[in-house]
Amino acid sequence: MVGNVSEYDQRQLKLMKDQLSSYQQGDIALSDLIGDLTFLRDALEVCPSKWDIEFEEKLLDLESISSFYLSANDGADPDHFSTVLNDAVKAICTLITEAEKV
Repeated sequence: MVGNVSEYDQRQLKLMKDQLSSYQQGDIALSDLIGDLTFLRDALEVCPSKWDIEFEEKLLDLESISSFYLSANDGADPDHFSTVLNDAVKAICTLITEAEKV
């Protein structure tokens, strides 16, 4: 992010990390994670466009996987989707950690 991160934005970023952790522990569904991350990102006071674009790209990966699971497409390779899912979650965690450091 640009400049010092406000206390408000720090709380939003912490909530994002908490939701990611809850998802990784199996406490919330993927669709809930997507909605929560979107809501919390939209609540940020400062959200630089480069960071937002990268964040949105990973959210779109999560949304695509969620759509796939909802449609129960048995012809696709589930290992491919778990790799994309894990990579997207890791990338979002990294983006949040980077935003917290500024």
